[in-house]
Amino acid sequence: TKQENSVGGVFGKGGTAGSIVSGWDRRSTNLTPKWSGWFNELRNNCFQLLGLLSAQRVIFAPELAHIYPQLVSVVANPEHLRSMEHRHFTQYLKQFIEILMLCTPSTLYQSHLTAILGPVFEHIQYRLKYTWDPIIGNSGLSME
Repeated sequence: TKQENSVGGVFGKGGTAGSIVSGWDRRSTNLTPKWSGWFNELRNNCFQLLGLLSAQRVIFAPELAHIYPQLVSVVANPEHLRSMEHRHFTQYLKQFIEILMLCTPSTLYQSHLTAILGPVFEHIQYRLKYTWDPIIGNSGLSME
């Protein structure tokens, strides 16, 4: 049936705009409040997958050697690290970096571990400086 303009038509309350099934209201299934939790789970799953790749030593396989520089450019990118909140950065350290450090064969420290740990430690220094500097004040200590 045709709805009147006074009640908003198909876009008004009870309207069927965007619905495939008549009588079903999309407004009651708003996903916006759930997005933050979903993205948090997605982020943690990615960190856990990177940790599993490290723990199972898949990341060190010769077949994947050609994509390792691309992986490093993503997981150790300074801009990506700066955009992470502290709570997400701690998960990154716990679920990926710690496992990577424990599972890297000693023969691959130079080629695989330093490429990721160098930028990560520089970023930790950056975070500590800008987190504690306002509290400590300018005491003459420089972290540069």
